[in-house]
Amino acid sequence: MKAQFYKNVNSEICYELFQKSDQLGAYRVFLVIDQETSFLSDSTILKEFSKMGITQKSNITEQW
Repeated sequence: MKAQFYKNVNSEICYELFQKSDQLGAYRVFLVIDQETSFLSDSTILKEFSKMGITQKSNITEQW
């Protein structure tokens, strides 16, 4: 799967992490790329992110 990057309304570059749906409906989770995402630990997680299951992805994004 190729990375999906977007620009949001603030002209920030965003990366789509995953799509999910629950009792409220469907939604997509994005990460805004900025200085805060330059930490080594976050970069390491993002390299493996696409291989993770939805539960693990959701848990990681809740921690961020």
